[in-house]
Amino acid sequence: MVDSRPLTSDRPRPKRPPVSATATSAAPSPVTIGVRSGLLIALALLAVVAASGFDVATLVVPGSRGVGGEAMIADFGADAVPDRFAYDGQPLYVVAREFPDVAAMYDQGVADFRINRGLQAAHSAWAPHGAPLMVVLAAWGAVGVALAAGALADLARRHGRDPRVGYGAALALVFPSVITTSEPLAFGLGFLGLAFADRNRLGPAVLAFGLAGLARETALAMAIAAALVLLWRRRPLAALAVGAGSAVPFLAWSAHVRASVPRSDQNTAELFGFLDLPEAVGPG
Repeated sequence: MVDSRPLTSDRPRPKRPPVSATATSAAPSPVTIGVRSGLLIALALLAVVAASGFDVATLVVPGSRGVGGEAMIADFGADAVPDRFAYDGQPLYVVAREFPDVAAMYDQGVADFRINRGLQAAHSAWAPHGAPLMVVLAAWGAVGVALAAGALADLARRHGRDPRVGYGAALALVFPSVITTSEPLAFGLGFLGLAFADRNRLGPAVLAFGLAGLARETALAMAIAAALVLLWRRRPLAALAVGAGSAVPFLAWSAHVRASVPRSDQNTAELFGFLDLPEAVGPG
């Protein structure tokens, strides 16, 4: 007898059980995973500072030949700023130190693409120059790690996976956290946006993505991913709102940065400083 039933059926298919239901149910909550990850990063930062003899400047791997070397020496002393090129955290410190004076940032040699990443600096600028400002910048990195780990854990749990994969986000962000760059906060906000989008809470998702782009423009790739998923689900207007809305804060701040000083006074490139090669910083 020939089976004439179709290959697919209109009846709902039974849900597949999670990869490890026991492990998932026994795992900590996403909030707990996020808080633990942030605290672990805070301990790592404390260990780095303690290993340097409690020299807080070490959190940006400073260098007198890097961007803002003079400002670092003025705030921390010459002994704390070796004769070398600095890592990416030093320009971030300078942006926070001079915020919101864009012209002063350019005078210190900061390139425009770094000034565009102004979120972390803007929310740290209230702290006094020197150790307090450095600590606040580093603390925002720990907050970003907590957001990334917690949001990834939430996504995993909602899709039947072990939420402890959220610790993987924390592990990936350890190095940028201990040298105080913008990645942890940017991608923490980006993961938060993905978690909101997965719950179809598009307003908070756009807000999180927009803030992520202000922290670091590459985090907007996560907004693009969310928009593509919405397109795949045949929701073009929602996709447009998420994609375009997320980019507005970055575009607005970037336009302000470029309008703040004459084009001839802007630094349009900054390459290879951390490799101890000559900087390619100059007028645009």
